[in-house]
Amino acid sequence: MIPNLEAIDMKTLVSLLLLFVPVLAPSCGQDATEATDAVATPSQVPERFWLESPPPDTQDVGAARVALEDGAKVSVRGVVGGSRKPFVDGLAAFMLVDPALKSCVGDGMNCPTPWDYCCEDPQVMAQNTVTVELREGDRILAANLEGLQGLEHLATVVVQGVAETDPRGNVTVVASGVYPED
Repeated sequence: MIPNLEAIDMKTLVSLLLLFVPVLAPSCGQDATEATDAVATPSQVPERFWLESPPPDTQDVGAARVALEDGAKVSVRGVVGGSRKPFVDGLAAFMLVDPALKSCVGDGMNCPTPWDYCCEDPQVMAQNTVTVELREGDRILAANLEGLQGLEHLATVVVQGVAETDPRGNVTVVASGVYPED
């Protein structure tokens, strides 16, 4: 039975998504199917979410997570990745990994999904990953962000917003602005 997603609060939904991401991520060398969903249109993602320049006092994801408190304003820099599908289908949400971590690009194994960081220790990944959500009120925008404004696998992105931490230690940045560096 599939739960009614409208009846689930945001923290529970994010916790569920993060709980299943490691289970769904393939190992290096496994085939990946490409998403065929259409890219969001500008009308689905208001222009106010796109920053013209990166905000000051930006920290890399790992450093920011160490000092984050629930409800704190934050500006983080990272790389889109962390699972086989770092973009959430149908929702304006994606995963961001600390840029110091090494993806599987150029690892000599011809990994078809180097953005999943399958060669990294899962504990290290957990401490160096955040989920980013673009919301209107308490709802995540219904939009596919992959390909919009340069948001692609392994793209470097700066996000400013407010941190939300769930009881399991998962961090979500509710974005007020996004600046794709690549």
